[in-house]
Formats: sequence, structure tokens, C-alpha cells
Amino acid sequence: MSLRHSVLQLTTSESSAPKPLPHAERAARLSQIKTQFPGLNMSGVNEPAQALLDECVFQFENRLIRYIEPAKCNSRESEVMAGKSDRKLRIEANSLSVKESKNTPEEDVGTAYKLQQCLRRRAIGYEFANLISFQCHERYIDSLMRRLNADPPANYQATSMAQILRADRQVWVYLSQNVSEIRPAADGTRALDAGLDAALNDYDVTFHLLPLPLPSSGAYAPVRTKDAQQSSGDFGKGFNQNRKGKGKSKQNSQGSSTAPRGIKRAVGPDNRGRAICFNYNLSDCPDAPAGGACKKGRHICFKSNCFKVHQVVVAHKDELPKQGQAVD
Repeated sequence: MSLRHSVLQLTTSESSAPKPLPHAERAARLSQIKTQFPGLNMSGVNEPAQALLDECVFQFENRLIRYIEPAKCNSRESEVMAGKSDRKLRIEANSLSVKESKNTPEEDVGTAYKLQQCLRRRAIGYEFANLISFQCHERYIDSLMRRLNADPPANYQATSMAQILRADRQVWVYLSQNVSEIRPAADGTRALDAGLDAALNDYDVTFHLLPLPLPSSGAYAPVRTKDAQQSSGDFGKGFNQNRKGKGKSKQNSQGSSTAPRGIKRAVGPDNRGRAICFNYNLSDCPDAPAGGACKKGRHICFKSNCFKVHQVVVAHKDELPKQGQAVD
């Protein structure tokens, strides 16, 4: 591969990476936001990471709207505490330089409060970049989070955190398809403000926020492997289902998105909508190690807001229904 071709490849990849703003400009913009919103707390975990601010400014400068998932909306505090740094060789203007970057861990969005913190940091970032007004983004956050407390109809379950995250992603798809010029107009109006208000009325967005019907199948998901059936133990009726026929699952089948019934706070997907393996939690699954993922889902705890690398039958054994106990 020629040097010219290597430089072209590197330039193409680097062009999509935000460049850090000068310190003076960053400080001036943040000071302006604090003056404009005197009641807004921007200290500690409420201060957006510099990488988040740079990403929002990058979108403004390149007229490119792209989704920033809440887990990537780090605080400046977590950014400072980030450990490992990556160094990359960079070729620019016939000179070599070493670029150093930190891999900041993703934020926890497992609770409504933590998710709201991440979304508010994103709101500050877009106000910082003059793309979406802070007030408009706050109305948007309120509209989403109110769905979590809305009472569902009979035989339906309340809107989940995973649904909120899927709807949030779809909103940015809507903005990319329906807002051609993302920069403010000459009179200062921001097209993304109107687009954000309209997005919540779009069918593809509201579809993700609709309450889902309560599961009406068996008490637990059927055990899918013979070994798992033998080691499942006595955890109530329906747990070790040795049924044959149409309802029998194959060993390589995909995981279900419906959590087993009869266990309090059991959920199907994690806080990012990814499936969780029930076999791993309730008995055993040889297809992946703890913390890994098989075709049925991730090998983590399926207790709501837990999602740690342990099995329910081990860490939460006392919470499981005993043999003969009625299952709700």
C-alpha cells in the first residue's frame, strides 16, 4: 500500500472525528450558558464532558446530525477520571504526530434519574453548539420521561426504559430525514427545535412508546437444553417444562424478549434493549461464559436495574418461588 493511499485512508477516518475546541472559546460558551440559565446547575456530574461538547460543535460545523446515545453523554467528572489512553500515529501535512485519546466508560442509564442526567447533559451540549435550544430539549426530555409514570391500560405493562431508549434513537432518525439545514436561520430560529417537537408525533417514534401487553404464556420461559433441565432445581411450577411439540424450543433458537413470570422485577431485555439469556439465569448455559452472550441473549442477571454478571439462581435465590408456591 502506497504512502499516499495510507494518508487518504487516515484523512477519511479522521474527518469524522471531532476536534477539541480552544480552551478560551469553550470557557466563553459555557459562561454564556450559565448567564442565560442562572438556575441551571452545571457543576460536578451535571457538567458535560468536553468530548460531548466537541461532538455537538462538530455536527454544527459539518451540518451533520448524528445520534448521541445517552450512555455516551458523559460528565466532565467521569471524563477526568477516565483511565486508559490510546495513542495513534497521525500523518498530516507531510508530518508525523501522535494523537492521544481517552476511552471514557459509558454512563449507567439503568434508572430514570441517571437517564435524565445524561439527556440533560446532551441538552446543554446542543445549546452549547447552537443547534437545539435547551428549553426545547428539556420539553422533549419531559415528554419522554412522563411515559414511565403513565398508568397503562388493563392487561398492559407500563412503558419501559428500553422503549424510551429505542424511541430516543428513532427521534434522531426522524431529524436526519426531515431537517435538511440544521443550522439556525438568519432570524435565529432553529430548525431542529421544530423538528424535535414534531418528532414525538411521528408514528415510528410513538410506536416504541406504546404500552406492551402483559405476557400470557407459561410461568417461566421453557428450558431449552437437556442439561439445563436436569440442573434447574425446584423453583416452582412451569420452571422445568419438559413439553414436546410446537412449543419446544431448539438449542440454537433466539432468546425471547418476554421475561419469565413469577419472579419479581424480572425483565426480558437489559437497559439498552438487548436480550438476556434465561437459561443462564435459571439453570445453566454452556454456549457462552458469564458476562458473554449466546444466541439466546447476554449472560447477565435479568433482575431489573441489576444486570450484573451473576445468575439469578445464585445471587437472588431467596427471591425465587418455592416448589408448590402459586405463581402470579
